[in-house]
Amino acid sequence: MKNDSDAHNHNFLRIAAHEMRQPLLDIRNSVDKFRHFPERFQLAATLEKIEEAAGLALLNVDTALLLAQDEEDLAKSLERSKQRIALPKFVRSIKQMLRGLCDDHNFKNDNIDISISNDLDFINVSKPLLAIVCLNAIGNSIKYSSQGFEKSWCSVRVRRILKA
Repeated sequence: MKNDSDAHNHNFLRIAAHEMRQPLLDIRNSVDKFRHFPERFQLAATLEKIEEAAGLALLNVDTALLLAQDEEDLAKSLERSKQRIALPKFVRSIKQMLRGLCDDHNFKNDNIDISISNDLDFINVSKPLLAIVCLNAIGNSIKYSSQGFEKSWCSVRVRRILKA
């Protein structure tokens, strides 16, 4: 009988493997298209898709390594990995990373609306952790929206909440 820790680790590994699989499939599919249909191969577009997929795969591996740490080491890693992030640029990169997922689910990437309040041009946070949260939240809204429905939207509002 597995204990709770073993079950948690098993579930984490299953999820991590699933998340790492998709970008690697995107890379392999791009290579296969080139190999089988070289006359229709568009170098710039394919290299961009491979670059996006590789970036997402690396982010997923970094995330798995980060989250596999024990709580004390995780807290230290998150504190060390904090950096000043230009939020508008970060949001554009998240939308880029989600392009393949949008294609897979017939979801228009332009229908992802992420609005940022004016006082949040920069934030200090762990970039991998912020990416995990954004990619999972927005990715799940894409995965579970009506497939092929052109009017499906994902809207995220980022604003500062002051503590009392």
